[in-house]
Parts: sequence; C-alpha cells; structure tokens
Amino acid sequence: MSGARRFAGWGFVGQEVRPSAEALALLQRQVGNPLPEASTDGFCLPRSRAFGRLGFCWERNSAARLAHCAGQSFPDLVGLRTKTQKAFPDGVAHPETPEQVWQVRSLAAHNGWGVVPRGGGTSVVVGVTVPQGSAQSSCC
Repeated sequence: MSGARRFAGWGFVGQEVRPSAEALALLQRQVGNPLPEASTDGFCLPRSRAFGRLGFCWERNSAARLAHCAGQSFPDLVGLRTKTQKAFPDGVAHPETPEQVWQVRSLAAHNGWGVVPRGGGTSVVVGVTVPQGSAQSSCC
C-alpha cells in the first residue's frame, strides 16, 4: 500500500474502508456519534524555534509539524479531531543513514532538544506523541 496517510485517521488518502451497518450501530450505541472527519484547518501552531543546519532534509513548515505531532492511538486521534492537541514538534528531520541519525541526536544533546523517533508514525500506544515542554524534533 502506498500513498499519503490520512490526517488524524487510519488508512490512506483516497482509501475508504467502512464498517458494516451493524458494526456502526453497535459503536453508536456503545460510544455515541462519531467525531467529524479531521481537518488540518483551525490549528494554530506556535512558531518553530530555530535549529542549526543539517546536511539532509529538515522541515519546519506547519504542515510537516502538524503531520508529525501525534501517532494513531485513540487519544492521539481524539486530540487531533477535536483540535485539543497542544504540543507540536519544532521541526521534522528525515535522516537516511545511521550517521545522520547520530547527527540529529548529537545536536539534540548539545542544545537540550527532545527527539521523538518515528518510523511510519502508526503508533497506537501514544509512543510518538510530542510531549509538551522544551524544544522538540520529530525524527522520521
């Protein structure tokens, strides 16, 4: 499966997987009405703090920061769908070699930054959610 992951939802953009009517009715009885489809509109991200230069891709734009602020756990999805997510990375690094990962970690240690390592960002255990606090980066 290739393509962009859906924002604040499981699956990929353009891929529609709907539960059966019976499953939806059960969920509605047990949990209530579903939250509306998530949108990146309406988020007000704090300004990204300055970072040093890296010899590989390093993004500080709002779209990248928003896409990497949380995983796919239930609390993550609720936070994004209700726009209550409060912590966002200051940047998103895309190292491709062990040396580049080491460079990110070295800069982080030197500057007191936190680093949230990510793979595909599919964590369902709140393991890739950016914690609130000091400068953070997300490392893909």
